[in-house]
Amino acid sequence: MALRGLRLGALLAGSVAASNPRATRLVMWDPIVHGQEYIDELRADIASATPSRSKFIAPDGTMHFNGFSMSAEFQQQLAGLDLIGAVKSSPMSIAQVVSHESDAFRELQDRLDGSPLFTYKLAPAPHDWNYVDHVGGILWPQPIVEAIEDFFRPSITPDV
Repeated sequence: MALRGLRLGALLAGSVAASNPRATRLVMWDPIVHGQEYIDELRADIASATPSRSKFIAPDGTMHFNGFSMSAEFQQQLAGLDLIGAVKSSPMSIAQVVSHESDAFRELQDRLDGSPLFTYKLAPAPHDWNYVDHVGGILWPQPIVEAIEDFFRPSITPDV
């Protein structure tokens, strides 16, 4: 079984894959590495934004941002997730595909680099793909999509 995840989905997929013996491959695209850091970043982004109907924290603690909602209960569960702890000793093939460099990406790469089953690919995006436009659309960059396809493409060894 192969799991793929983008950003928060990569953190969730990594957590599931680490506890599922049927998981044989994991692809993480620009993964959220630490749940608590992600929540802190979202809170800071909401706090720094001009007050609006799309970015605010409700009285019950639910964060609303870019058309998404994250309940206080989900935030609490997410805060306990850590991708490095989940996958660092996993026997599955793992690919980390990133569109840019960051300290968190490097930290994850450094922890996994010693495994022969680990692949790291920097595939710079030609634009800020993570930007959500006014209707909620995101354009996926071709270099990232190709890097993920390459991980799943069977390797063919020529006959000698």
